[in-house]
Amino acid sequence: MEQGVQSKALNEALKESGCYFYCILKQVSLEREIHLSEVQAELIFHDAVVVGIVRQNCFINDPVRLANLAAGTQAYRSISTEKPPGAKTYIQRMQKPMFTHFVLMYDGQMWDPLDPARPGAQGYEVVSYRVLR
Repeated sequence: MEQGVQSKALNEALKESGCYFYCILKQVSLEREIHLSEVQAELIFHDAVVVGIVRQNCFINDPVRLANLAAGTQAYRSISTEKPPGAKTYIQRMQKPMFTHFVLMYDGQMWDPLDPARPGAQGYEVVSYRVLR
């Protein structure tokens, strides 16, 4: 999945609010060395809604189960909101007035599920982290 994948989503909930969902899937694909296409992401979303991991509006009830569903294994056991020193891959929750967004940080680089060149992409403040283990 490339940066900006969220903007191209066919499902309206993913297009509107799928940044955390896409960050989790991208993290899984990087760590497990598996390729997930945009179509596969939409299918994972559908399956996750059916089993109650994700709501129709894209609210994620259980990020660990979502990561395991995407990975096809039980590789992930927990999620922390504190970034441990030296963490190479983690999700940042960013906020600016009236808007929250998630991006994936890995090996010092940022992956943004929305187009990082879009208007309004600047001016966020990091408010918390999500670290899958």
